[in-house]
Amino acid sequence: MLANMMLALILGLFIINIYNVWSWNVYLIITITGWIALVKALFYFLAPASLINGLMKTKWIYSNWCMYAWGCIAVIAGILLSYNVYIA
Repeated sequence: MLANMMLALILGLFIINIYNVWSWNVYLIITITGWIALVKALFYFLAPASLINGLMKTKWIYSNWCMYAWGCIAVIAGILLSYNVYIA
């Protein structure tokens, strides 16, 4: 887990350093992804293990509606990024 969070921290900082664009275009998706990776990595580094274990045991994180919602968000972001790269 430590290696994954170090990688997320490095990638989040890299993305924020390159694509920190806050205008309404496709780069906003990349910027938000970088900030989410950075915040998640910092949370896992700084939060106590008891808090992380308690969050991992909650049922709503692994519920069907939550997985479908994140899946839909990922598909929509992928479609927007693919459209911008290959067609636009």
